[in-house]
Amino acid sequence: MTEASIGTDSLAGGGAFVGPYRLERALGRGGMGLVFLAHRADQQYEKRVAIKLLSGVLRDQTLLRFRAERQILAKLDHPHIARMLDGGVTQAGEPYFVMDYVPGAEPIDDYCDHHKLSIRSRIELFLDVCDAVHYAHRFLVVHRDLKPSNVQVSRDGVAKLVDFGIAKDLLSTIEDEAHVPSVPVAEGNDNGSLTGRTMTPGYASPEQVRGEAIGTASDIYALGVLLYELLTGTTPYLSSSTDLESLLREVSEGAFVRPSQCYARRGKPAPEHVLNVRGLTNTRQLERLLTGDLDAIIRKAMTNSAQARYASADQLSEDLRRYLSGDLVMASQHSTAYRLSKVYAKNRAISSALATVLFSTLFVASAMASLALKNYLDLLDARIETGRSQEVAHYLTEIFKNAGPNAPAADVLRKAATGLGGHVKGEADWREPARLAVGEALVGAGAPADAAPLLEQVVLENEKTYDHANPDRVIAMAFLGDALLGQGKAREAAAWYRRAIDARGQIDEIPRSVPTKSEIESHLAEALREAAHK
Repeated sequence: MTEASIGTDSLAGGGAFVGPYRLERALGRGGMGLVFLAHRADQQYEKRVAIKLLSGVLRDQTLLRFRAERQILAKLDHPHIARMLDGGVTQAGEPYFVMDYVPGAEPIDDYCDHHKLSIRSRIELFLDVCDAVHYAHRFLVVHRDLKPSNVQVSRDGVAKLVDFGIAKDLLSTIEDEAHVPSVPVAEGNDNGSLTGRTMTPGYASPEQVRGEAIGTASDIYALGVLLYELLTGTTPYLSSSTDLESLLREVSEGAFVRPSQCYARRGKPAPEHVLNVRGLTNTRQLERLLTGDLDAIIRKAMTNSAQARYASADQLSEDLRRYLSGDLVMASQHSTAYRLSKVYAKNRAISSALATVLFSTLFVASAMASLALKNYLDLLDARIETGRSQEVAHYLTEIFKNAGPNAPAADVLRKAATGLGGHVKGEADWREPARLAVGEALVGAGAPADAAPLLEQVVLENEKTYDHANPDRVIAMAFLGDALLGQGKAREAAAWYRRAIDARGQIDEIPRSVPTKSEIESHLAEALREAAHK
């Protein structure tokens, strides 16, 4: 079969040639063209590639866009963008270009579901997409059609941004928008053209829908939509994609549902398969993961005003990295309670919700001494849930009232430790976790000599009360090792680290508050190094 006889029907079955490339099979439609799997037949070692070909009756505007896409890809070279390898025109006058073929590739949402990626893993994969988009923006290229099917992921987890068929080179003199035929809003066509504007409904930015000037901010919006779907398994809008007029009105008005409420607003729980592929068991878990920082990040990316969005895809990815590392997210409101929650989240060795309250309050005394006492008490009031918590809150309140809000943290902690030093029968329920939290805080405040007796008492009392290892015991042993190491007692510290590792191994279900085995082993190695030099 020669190039001159190539037609759409014959191409679908493979066996034809495009230049030196022999087509194997059709892979599907890519924007304006057809994409085929092919190989270069004139080489000893055949390399499979993907070929995008315009076939059939060609209109001027279609040729202009195809040429623009080829020019755009020719100047982009990024590990997460499908690379253009070659290009040309068939004998029949049909233009084509050759791209890297990614075996086993599937749309990013399908890949995440098939591999049952957690929320965290989905974000980590999405960061590669942000990097690719940011790279394209540096060359003033706006993709304009970011959606799951245009982000292909290989079987080994490498994301590739594809199909720049309606991309816009901001430096180009080709104003292809002027050549797009208008169609009614309620209809649309295969190329995603609506009312004279090129887009995919549901992923287009408000300014695309309104027919305004398009810049890199439109891609930021689409990234927000893509991230929304990867995390929630549903769309940001209440209107169905079949009700095009209502959908476009929601987009234009910025009326999307925040991620954490995407199922509550629909009045139904998340589908079981959506939860299963994310490693979750109920909708509440998904809501808790999305509430707060992720809500704020997506809201900023998808805000109606282009100027109010992230200034770049790099800024979006930076905020996501901050979220993953537990740092302050720029999109969130940095209230006192928010800052305190971040302080606690980055100090994992906390034994319970009660210790969370106590430790957060004590720790912040050194980091944020200028805050008024009322800030501490407001935080406590918001988190008190049990009678035991109320006892600790009362005790702590008295300590801070007597010391004053600007007292050095170590002094306040020493006073708290003195009051907790004795074991009073009937008060163990709240005193034991309080001792543990104060002991941990003393280590963090640089007072290991004051922390060690308190932590050792926690271990002894725990062993008297329980005949089995538990999280509090592991935490106390690990921090006691830190306290001893801080005093230069490396050998004694090593012994407690070993005991903590052994006790941790006896716990079936280990909460996140317990230091990991690798963290304790790292401290053990440090203690052994110090002991060896003495």
